[in-house]
Amino acid sequence: MGIFVSDINIVEFRFSPEFDAAIESKVRAEQDALAQKNLLEKVKYEAQQTIESAKAQAESIKIQAEAVRSQ
Repeated sequence: MGIFVSDINIVEFRFSPEFDAAIESKVRAEQDALAQKNLLEKVKYEAQQTIESAKAQAESIKIQAEAVRSQ
């Protein structure tokens, strides 16, 4: 004749305002870091595009110069 507890549900619990602020600050810092990482990747990608474009332009100039020399 005892009590058997199989589940306990805790609802409507609250953390202290300081703890909530700390969690929010941490999440914001993580999101800012991710945004900065994405920005860095974008800058790297754009730099690579510029390099490839310059290589293509240099190759075009080289081909044109060879064509002029061969005439």
